[in-house]
Amino acid sequence: MILLAAAQVVVFTLAGVFSSGTFSVTNEVLVQSDACGYIDYPTGGAGEIFNTTDWNLLNAAFVEDRTAATKSLAYSRTCYGDYTGSDCNYFIVPSIASVNRTAACPFDDSMCLQNDGSGAVQMSSSVHSIEQLGINSKYEYGLTYNRVTTCAPLVTEGYQQWFKNAQGVDQYLEFFYGSYINTGNNEELPVTFAYDSFSNNYTATAYPVKYVWFRTGVTQIHTNLLPATNSPL
Repeated sequence: MILLAAAQVVVFTLAGVFSSGTFSVTNEVLVQSDACGYIDYPTGGAGEIFNTTDWNLLNAAFVEDRTAATKSLAYSRTCYGDYTGSDCNYFIVPSIASVNRTAACPFDDSMCLQNDGSGAVQMSSSVHSIEQLGINSKYEYGLTYNRVTTCAPLVTEGYQQWFKNAQGVDQYLEFFYGSYINTGNNEELPVTFAYDSFSNNYTATAYPVKYVWFRTGVTQIHTNLLPATNSPL
């Protein structure tokens, strides 16, 4: 009995020593939770009245968007710089490296405020699905995504016009830099982007950031548009 007990102690001691070598303490974890996923938005047709569940889902979506925007803004201000404190340990890397340079106007020269070849800012970055995003997969199955974005301030005079709502008040400021393509029905509309001044007054919702599809190679200059008194651009 003594020998059996001694052998058991030796076996468990060796097992504990060797098992500790297979684990390491890091900030990376695998998560599987019922609280993770996407919000199931209501898919009611035109004219359909939403029920209480639908409105709760829409309200949850607005809250989620606002929370994500607020946290993203705070994170970018804190972690996309020299600071690498404990608040920047949410992801596998604290920030995605990018290269910024001046560039020429990506649109027709008449649209850019500065068209001397350096009136735009170009940002390029490269993201690997494993190294930067921490997606759990074999390395040979990893993907690299390269992104180049060019931004330029645009001339607004002659490209914008206020439109009134049903109450006769200026609400929609529409911009005409090229036709907009509705990806839902492939309909081509003359308005590139519309700014809703009323929605901007609701401080409880996040400011919308969106992209639009448009036809390249076509320049539309509307000289008959009325100049707006102010502009969000």
